[in-house]
Amino acid sequence: MVSSLPPELPAWTPVVTKLPLDSLQLWDGTELERSTELDAAAVKPLLRYGVDVVLVVASVSKPLRRLSGDEMRAFWRDDAAVRIAPRDRPAYLTDFLGDRL
Repeated sequence: MVSSLPPELPAWTPVVTKLPLDSLQLWDGTELERSTELDAAAVKPLLRYGVDVVLVVASVSKPLRRLSGDEMRAFWRDDAAVRIAPRDRPAYLTDFLGDRL
């Protein structure tokens, strides 16, 4: 999920208890609207230098993580991009396990 958040998440950032998230808010309480599921090709242009975006990482039993800049791009490259299913063909769990089989 991508949103514009302030530099630090507030101290009240809750722990994620389930996925997908029921909702996500900006720091000022503005509710973000889930409009579509994105594939890797749709996210990649948002990660270019000069684009003002923040990647919010939600993992069960952990607080939300806010990533921006080089940290966001490294997370995308090393972890997230390889875990997003393509929209144009079926996806199987084995496609994402790599050497963990």
